[in-house]
Amino acid sequence: IYTVFSPTWVSRPANRTTRSTQKGAELTLAARLSPQWSLDLAYTQLKARENRVREIRRPNQTGSATLSWRATDDRAGAYLNARYNGAMTDTDFAAGRTVTLKAYTLINLGGDVALGDHLSVYGRVENATDDRYEDVFSYVAPGRTALFGLRFKH
Repeated sequence: IYTVFSPTWVSRPANRTTRSTQKGAELTLAARLSPQWSLDLAYTQLKARENRVREIRRPNQTGSATLSWRATDDRAGAYLNARYNGAMTDTDFAAGRTVTLKAYTLINLGGDVALGDHLSVYGRVENATDDRYEDVFSYVAPGRTALFGLRFKH
């Protein structure tokens, strides 16, 4: 599937007639380190080609690691996550050429605390190190972002 643009920049999806192949491997590990601690790891190796040319926005390698803690009474928890996205190609439409987007690693963290039987507060920080990166050429992704909220359970 790709996007077709008219001369007025109105777009529509269409199906390609080219040959596209994806081959790879995925590995995951979920480990309970103790009753309160867990570690989750994931890694993907991908070879995505269209007519024997590397497909855009498909990194050869991605991975993540998450260390989580949960209180024994389940009233609080926290996590630390690192997410790696390998280098990938994209299209610079203005110049009509292929460009390479740099690899990046994002650090995310979060947690929650119960304030009672029905109310809890939670929060997370995404891209905690405020890295500058692109998932799409010339579209800089958000910097450090903090999100907080209240959760009510009936």
